[in-house]
Amino acid sequence: MRLVYITMGWVVGITLANSLPQIEATIWGIASVLTFILAIAVFRSRKIRWIAIALVALMLGGLRQSLVPQTSDI
Repeated sequence: MRLVYITMGWVVGITLANSLPQIEATIWGIASVLTFILAIAVFRSRKIRWIAIALVALMLGGLRQSLVPQTSDI
């Protein structure tokens, strides 16, 4: 079930970044680093650990989508 939570975070991040294109990649990157630090800080708590990891996946999914070019000049 843990992989499902991480995958849901990833997909929600991609969907969120796709629906909010005005958020730049730098914002997603900073948010990814901050949530990663949060995940490290709460790693000992079993309940919060997987929520924090899913948030990291959400931010990384948003970063991935924001780095994809929106237009193709090929």
